[in-house]
Amino acid sequence: MTLLLRLSDKDMAKATQAGAFRSQLARASGVGNQKIDLNRSDSEIDIDGIKSEMAVAKVFELEYDPFHFGVDTGVDLWSGDISIDVKSTRHHNGHLIFKNTDAFKSNVAILCVVKGITVKVCGGIERVLFKKNHKRIKFNSNYPSCPAVTQEELQPVEDIWRLMIKSKFATEGTALYDYKSFPFVDKKG
Repeated sequence: MTLLLRLSDKDMAKATQAGAFRSQLARASGVGNQKIDLNRSDSEIDIDGIKSEMAVAKVFELEYDPFHFGVDTGVDLWSGDISIDVKSTRHHNGHLIFKNTDAFKSNVAILCVVKGITVKVCGGIERVLFKKNHKRIKFNSNYPSCPAVTQEELQPVEDIWRLMIKSKFATEGTALYDYKSFPFVDKKG
């Protein structure tokens, strides 16, 4: 199942302002955008990223501040001890892409498709499954092939939600769940 969200005018204003700040800060710090889509500016990519992060935070009821700035560590959101990297695309059949498998630092990555004021939360994938199932794809001539998965290869939104809930609560008769026992945690932690 995918979820389609409409962002409010307030959300859109925040995304535009925070995206512009994020873009300026990153470029001033010498951090280049890892864009594969050559039809969008760095600022547009950052704004779409913030819209996607907002949508995922709303869907999973996570704490999120679009004005929290810093160097991109590969983690955009947290659900308890589960780290989440949110990826965005404007292509309705776009892939979840990383520049290399080591760039997947979070426990889970979630893909969103952004179209104006709407964001489709397509699903997500655990790090170990991405590393196991990705294919290297060359998306344009200016960028090397990248590890990617299709939307069909993503776990449904409800499965990602279930992982997050299980990590927060104990099951009757057991100790609290330890997030390291879940399948998305590989040997590197």
